[in-house]
Amino acid sequence: MKERVGTFCGPSKGNPVMRFFTANDFVNIHYADKGAGRPLVFIHGWSFCGAVWKRQVDCFSGRYRCVVPDLRGHGYSDAPSSRYDISDLAGDVSALLSFMELREVVLVGWSMGVLVALSAHAIVKERLAGMVFISGTPRFTATDDFSCALPPEECRGLALRFRRNREKTLADFRRMMFSPLESSQRCLEAMERNSLIGKPPDTIGAILSLDSLATADLRSVLPGITVPVLLVHGAMDCICLPGASRHMADVIPCSSLCVLDDAGHAPVISRHAELNSVIDNFLEGVYGTD
Repeated sequence: MKERVGTFCGPSKGNPVMRFFTANDFVNIHYADKGAGRPLVFIHGWSFCGAVWKRQVDCFSGRYRCVVPDLRGHGYSDAPSSRYDISDLAGDVSALLSFMELREVVLVGWSMGVLVALSAHAIVKERLAGMVFISGTPRFTATDDFSCALPPEECRGLALRFRRNREKTLADFRRMMFSPLESSQRCLEAMERNSLIGKPPDTIGAILSLDSLATADLRSVLPGITVPVLLVHGAMDCICLPGASRHMADVIPCSSLCVLDDAGHAPVISRHAELNSVIDNFLEGVYGTD
């Protein structure tokens, strides 16, 4: 394991330690580790990296241990030429929990990170105390029996635009994350000012991750989740539709749903104080107040 002090989460409560571990297929996965106590593991969405969780880590690291990996092909993790299925990303998360010997974990996933958490569930469930799904879906593309998702051509179109003009596509995608009632410009400026974007994704890793998003279907996992689950979704999310979280809340046995009025796809950024409060209440229910 390589270790160095980094600036990922900012200086407000001390710098976290930035580390790397080697996954089962020899890919080096970067993660940040800050705080002490029961572990919260944060899994970011497509085209972002662990930096997007800065405001959550700053909020919770005084009482919990916050572990924040960069998925392969994102942030400072290695970007291999293949193996970007959701199950590969989930395998990295599972390997991290095992490597760090973490137990009583609450997995917190946002967007693609929800699919990764769902895929990891079967292999890490003995280590889990709870799960938080933010702006998530068990299936990104719509089918005849799952209409609360985007048409398959949306994912293909995004990958095509990304190949043609990476910077413009990422900028357009980030604007889409915010609802018309949220100020996209203000939120984008806040992302830049607070270093929430982090290192851009690797081109091949981003494209292959999109390919895996287009085909992943984790609906079968939902009924078997036995730990408490909090679902949070923006009512005006146009990337992962709110109906996806309603579906998950209906199927997961021990779950609760919080819909944020007027919010888009990225409440981790646009509604971070409200989101953190909702998560905090959930954690108290999972862990108690000790």
